[in-house]
Amino acid sequence: MKELIYFFILLQFVLLMAQDEEKINKLEWGKLGGTIGIYYQGFSDRDDNAANESYTNASLKLKYEKSWDKLNFVVTGIFSHELADNDGAYDSEFEHSDPVLVESYLKYSLDNSYVLVGRRKIKSLMLKDYFEGAFVHSEQFENLIIDAAWVQRTADVDEDELADWERFRDGDGDEDHDFGTEISYKINDLNATGVFFSASEYDNYGVNLDYKLSNASSILFEYYASNDDVGNDAEILHLEATHKINDYKIKFGYIETDEDGGEGSLTNDPWDPFEESPVSDPDVKSLYMSIVAKVNAVLKLKLFHGQCELDSANADTQETFIESEYKITDALKMEALLIHLESSDLDEGFNKYMMFLSYDF
Repeated sequence: MKELIYFFILLQFVLLMAQDEEKINKLEWGKLGGTIGIYYQGFSDRDDNAANESYTNASLKLKYEKSWDKLNFVVTGIFSHELADNDGAYDSEFEHSDPVLVESYLKYSLDNSYVLVGRRKIKSLMLKDYFEGAFVHSEQFENLIIDAAWVQRTADVDEDELADWERFRDGDGDEDHDFGTEISYKINDLNATGVFFSASEYDNYGVNLDYKLSNASSILFEYYASNDDVGNDAEILHLEATHKINDYKIKFGYIETDEDGGEGSLTNDPWDPFEESPVSDPDVKSLYMSIVAKVNAVLKLKLFHGQCELDSANADTQETFIESEYKITDALKMEALLIHLESSDLDEGFNKYMMFLSYDF
């Protein structure tokens, strides 16, 4: 109910501003924008007993932003409505049909640093999605970037998923939080990043080394691990080579997980370029390659193929997908993804296809 009230208030801003175009142009009321989207997802299983399934939904995102000198205020609400659902297969991915307030924060900037408090979207090595908490970012010193975060809630929001905010809790169900830092330092052609995140029942840490061999080539080394009080500890190793040829970017990579914990309690998976394969399960070795092609100013394509070997289960999976992004106009965009997954068990595997049409205003 609280989220609905907040979202209603945001809609009132829209009505007020719409009554006074001059104030909009002068930004006296702030800045308003958003995205209207239609999403379609289909799924066909190779198991003869499984029916083909599909889901379609429409979404609206509204974002209001107001700045005062060094202070910035942002509120973003998202509403998603089911248009069609074949046999209810996707109900679990759309757990929340009411509007969700995904962003609501105050940000204070000073020189090359800022402090942010509230709900925001973030993408880093240890955090990816929407989080509620306090965040600090600093680029005050040359070649050094420092990020720190204290988070207590998270929300899963994507084209195919809309879930309400959830409080972090420990194994006993008590309220919990995560605290951590991410520090990057550039030394000539090497960019080195160290991460550490901690909660009451685990510690996560890792290192990311990205070395630029030339203007066209680079090598990436990543290692992540966790010490878990509950469950098995985790270890992940990731190696990746990248080479650019004109408008093409080619990548080759290798991922290996430890035989007991897999990804364990690690709060993000920056090592995983797959869409559906069990890359982060225990005792998995994965190889992959991808090609990204910028065909022209409006069309970008990605071709990916990878294989995962599950040593403990004596099984493997192969995944191939094609992804495209086409800018119809500056505001209208179409994204599509086709995934084909095969398993060493001939009765398993599936095709999955997704399309997302969005209009920004």
